[in-house]
Amino acid sequence: MTKVTLITPSFPARAAFLHRVKAHFPVGRYEWIVCGPSGVAETCREVGALHVCSDAEIGTLRNLACEAATGDIVVQVDDDDWQSPGRVDRQVQALTRPMPGQTQRPELAVSSWLYCLDVARAVASRISWWDATHGYVGASFAFWRSSWRQHPFPDGLMEDGVFSAHFHRRGTALDMRDPKLIVYIRSHGRHLPRFGGDWWRETRDRVEERRTALHTYQDRIRHPNRPLAMSYAETDRDLAIAHEEEAATVYVRWLMGSDFALFCSERVT
Repeated sequence: MTKVTLITPSFPARAAFLHRVKAHFPVGRYEWIVCGPSGVAETCREVGALHVCSDAEIGTLRNLACEAATGDIVVQVDDDDWQSPGRVDRQVQALTRPMPGQTQRPELAVSSWLYCLDVARAVASRISWWDATHGYVGASFAFWRSSWRQHPFPDGLMEDGVFSAHFHRRGTALDMRDPKLIVYIRSHGRHLPRFGGDWWRETRDRVEERRTALHTYQDRIRHPNRPLAMSYAETDRDLAIAHEEEAATVYVRWLMGSDFALFCSERVT
């Protein structure tokens, strides 16, 4: 039987979120390792997670957690994101089966499609990389520990992109394109931009003219792997973004259930 280890980098300001992970995600079924400064140790004891003490940067934290893991498969579980209860099972199954049209199994299972929830506004949007080469959100990563040993995370920031790019180049990264795996939470000081390039809203790079969310999703069906041209009409683009956010928020409310209100009510000081 394949053993699975969950790994979570955490910090004292976010340690309280570990209780939420335990309550709303079936972590008790798996080995769970939390890597972070000594300030998260007590919370780790409370939630039953193994604590690996380090105040290093994020890439090193991930490596230290993987080093302490005993599972064959490692699944990254960020402490501040919403996880689908069936996420681990779906990704483990994907890793243990051959890739579509191939005989080899993937080394990395990820999703370039997911939803982002801005908890301050209680508004969701859809994130998609239509021509993803490595731009996957690390919160969706699941991989063989043996593969990590051959290619660990780089130290420092931007570790996820470098890590996943390696497996993409090898042709062993499986993009599940399943936006139901996680909901990426944007809150408490994250650095993601709201305006500017704003690649967090796919409509900004897809809309050509005034259109509703229905039109946007029809485009997705007609052209599943090709982005449309950028619109230079700000009012049209903003209107399309508003429509898509409305549709995405309705869906995420349904997907998260009662957790939607819980996440939107919590803050980290």
